[in-house]
Amino acid sequence: MSTQLIEMPSNTRRTVGHRWTAWLLYAYVLVVAAGLRLHMLGAVNYWFDETFSIRMAQFSILEMFDRCAQDTHPPLFFLMLKPWVCVMGTTAWSVRLFSMLWSVGAVAAAFGFVCEAMSTQQDTRFYRGKPELAAGLAALLIALSPLQLTWAHQVRMYAPVACLTVLSTWLLWRAQQCPAQRSRWIAYTFVATAGLYTHVTMWFVLGGHLCGLAYLATRSSLNAGLDRRSLRANSALAIAAIGLLFAPWFIAARSQHARVQSDFWLDPFEFKLVGDALLRCFSNPEVLLADYEYGYWIAQGLLMILLTLAVGRRPFDVIVAGTAAVPFVALIAASMTGRNIINARYFISGQTLVCVAAGVLVARLPSWWLRIPVAIALLVGQSLLTSSYFDWRVAAANKPGIPGLLALWDEHRSEDEPLIFCNPMFYTTARIYAGDQFRVFGDQSRYAFFVGTAIMSDEEYVSSSEIDVGTSGSVWICDFGWSSPFLQPVSLSASWVLAEEISVREFNGTFFLRRYDRRDSIRSMRPSAPSPRSLIHPPKV
Repeated sequence: MSTQLIEMPSNTRRTVGHRWTAWLLYAYVLVVAAGLRLHMLGAVNYWFDETFSIRMAQFSILEMFDRCAQDTHPPLFFLMLKPWVCVMGTTAWSVRLFSMLWSVGAVAAAFGFVCEAMSTQQDTRFYRGKPELAAGLAALLIALSPLQLTWAHQVRMYAPVACLTVLSTWLLWRAQQCPAQRSRWIAYTFVATAGLYTHVTMWFVLGGHLCGLAYLATRSSLNAGLDRRSLRANSALAIAAIGLLFAPWFIAARSQHARVQSDFWLDPFEFKLVGDALLRCFSNPEVLLADYEYGYWIAQGLLMILLTLAVGRRPFDVIVAGTAAVPFVALIAASMTGRNIINARYFISGQTLVCVAAGVLVARLPSWWLRIPVAIALLVGQSLLTSSYFDWRVAAANKPGIPGLLALWDEHRSEDEPLIFCNPMFYTTARIYAGDQFRVFGDQSRYAFFVGTAIMSDEEYVSSSEIDVGTSGSVWICDFGWSSPFLQPVSLSASWVLAEEISVREFNGTFFLRRYDRRDSIRSMRPSAPSPRSLIHPPKV
């Protein structure tokens, strides 16, 4: 008894010291993550995918579900975005704040997950890896990642996917630690289901969870004290519950899958696309910084990291390594056997957990003389990539985009001259900025589903014949600088003649704003226009 009374204050002081260190580091990491994500949050103009999300969130809930079924995404992200848009409005900063908070949540969840897992005293070697270093490094790698920053700065579902990936994996690890405690399995079930209703790539995350659970449930040598009967029973119940909760969307999901298999915006599969996607995933997704072949070296590095983690055979190791690996493997396999879906954004679940794995492995190095230099090198390298991302963002912020194009149209048009867009993508963005005063050329059959037909209504299209019978003597057309199956130029009838052309250079191409006049109209009231011209850098609005 006397010995215990002497030792308890020392242990207590050590525990309190570790807690204060962890909390201070936690606060620092969150400040860094939030600061980077708030920087230039609203500086870049909306692009189509963002305005698609906003427009979808503006429909009624029932109509939203119906329109989501006509696209490729589950409805939960738009459902969560709807009250946010109603309260915060549609300015770029206020709407993107929604994604920014989810991205900070991913950083916070990663820190909490690693800190709790590495603080367990069931394995003293695991504990000696310094949980504060592992948690801080893993969280900072996510906080500084250009891929994570890209989607924290856009109104899309990929920041929530990253957060739900880490959170569901954390809850699964906690559930298998106490397999008889059903409240933990219930929490995991609802978070995993929320992930499936947010983006289809969460199915690959769930596949990684299943692989981890199967291994843990069959390997009796891992933890002699583990209640394997409860683990098998409650994990099976959780998976069954996830299936039942997703069942209402299953038919729509099958239809969406068939739609992707029939047509999608990505190029046919080639192995160089894998290298390109991996390079963008772990460098700057907006700018290809090196040849795609460097992506193959990244693939080998990923294999080494995840195999090194998995051979530890602890529950944390198995679950994280499996859940990180499956999204990469499954996406590549699906693209090789069906329609190509290789893109850096779809790897975000795996990339997030690779950052967790890297932080843990560095913290397990046998000496501080190894841990600190390697950790510093990783953070410096990630910081340089972050800097390159913000350099790109500064350049993108100086481009006029749709707001600049609308300002030029308003400056040069007469009051009764309409603006017609060549594509629902550009129309949707213009509508968010300037309201319902434009139209899209053609009809829905002219366009692929992935350019936004799910959020369009019949009255928003206008045909060539309807333009001909209109009362306006002039119309303005917005075309894009290159053609593709989903970017087709507007072709008016012979009743119209090109009178004026203005080009607006955007980061990914050039918009052409063209005015057409009727051949037989009397335009004495309108000043004669100069010959078609090009305005290279109009003022940004």
